[in-house]
Amino acid sequence: MTQIRSLKLRLLLHLILPLTSLVIINSFISYYVTLYYVNSTYDDWLLDSAASLAQEIKSQEGKVAFNIPPAALRIFQWDNIDQTFFEIESQQLGFIAGDQFTSIISNKDFSLATPIYFDGEIHHKKIRGVTILTSPKDTSDKVLVMVAETLNKRKNTVKHIIFAVIIPEVLLIFIISFYMQFEIKRGLIPLYTLAQELSQRSPQDLTSISDVHVPSEIRIVIHTMNNLLAKLMKTIALQKAFIENAAHQLRTPLSGLKVQAERALRLNNLEEMKPALIQIKSSADQMNHLNSQLLILAQSETAKESSNKFLPVDLNHFIRETCIEWVPYALKHNIELSFDSPSSPILIQGRETLLRELLNNLIDNAIRYSNSQGRVWVTLKNTSQPSLIIEDEGYGIPRAELDKVFDRFYRISRAQKEGCGLGLAIVKEIADLHHIKIRIEQGKNSKGTEVTLIFNSL
Repeated sequence: MTQIRSLKLRLLLHLILPLTSLVIINSFISYYVTLYYVNSTYDDWLLDSAASLAQEIKSQEGKVAFNIPPAALRIFQWDNIDQTFFEIESQQLGFIAGDQFTSIISNKDFSLATPIYFDGEIHHKKIRGVTILTSPKDTSDKVLVMVAETLNKRKNTVKHIIFAVIIPEVLLIFIISFYMQFEIKRGLIPLYTLAQELSQRSPQDLTSISDVHVPSEIRIVIHTMNNLLAKLMKTIALQKAFIENAAHQLRTPLSGLKVQAERALRLNNLEEMKPALIQIKSSADQMNHLNSQLLILAQSETAKESSNKFLPVDLNHFIRETCIEWVPYALKHNIELSFDSPSSPILIQGRETLLRELLNNLIDNAIRYSNSQGRVWVTLKNTSQPSLIIEDEGYGIPRAELDKVFDRFYRISRAQKEGCGLGLAIVKEIADLHHIKIRIEQGKNSKGTEVTLIFNSL
């Protein structure tokens, strides 16, 4: 079925179709009600006519006699629309006067207590008739008086009444339709105005849409659009800041690459080039790390749109595997990496790839910013809300900067190692995506850093 896309047409149809249905139903009801009352009225006229004829039946010398002048009969039967028929029949004498149409009556009952109405045909014309029984004085005979007429007046009366009822209703529907079309069009003017205003806006104009002189129904749409514009403006601002920060972060290693490459080009001895090549490799590694972090950050932002695709993840298993993978890197930096957890599985809902990146960043920071010969503890606790604690013995984070470390490209003031300032920002993005509570604070005796993650169990 084709869906109607026009709001104006849909409103009109929703109004006109019920009204049309009501008119049709009312027409049927009016027809049968009118037919009943018209038949009742003309049936009463037939009964009066039969009674008038019955009054003319007299008794003469003990026998039934019907003496009425021919002129009076012509007046009785005269009708410019219908034909009137009558018949008078005696129980003893048989047919007395009339048109002899009793052949359409299958049973002539001379014991009638009440008038009997009947339908039939005379000369291929449908009729409606009535039969009454009368007994003249001074005679024992009984006489049936039958009067019938064709149905033209009945049909015409019904037709005229129905037309008188239906035509005003149909006209009313047309009037209502034109009026509603006009009112709907006028009611949609705010939408046309809004569409025109939006079409004339610059793509850079994300300011709120005015809701002055706007109906409350449309105001809801405008408020929703304003909320969307505000979110879009915020997103664009964040993207702009992100691009500017990323460009700034890339400028340093790129400048280093250029300087060291120019230095290497001026030298002819490979041994003299070696320090410059080492610096070039360091800058390339820094750019590679920054690029990887940016890709992970973009991946975590994209995953927000499909958070319903989370699957069960065993924290105990994947954290243990991740820690094992980091052991060689820790040993290379003379750091002892330990992992403590219960033996039973701990299940949560999430994306293991993103959770692994979260853990990789936290362990990388813990090892990178720890002192030589230091230790990093990774502890998983199975409580009503599973928690993961990562603690190191590095130089820690000043209390004044604890609230800023999750900002993108933020690096603490006393950082001694190279970094791009995206690690904890990625951690925060992934934690928010998985509804993980994250808390970062100074370690024991203000030494090192302790990061606590609180998960929602499955």
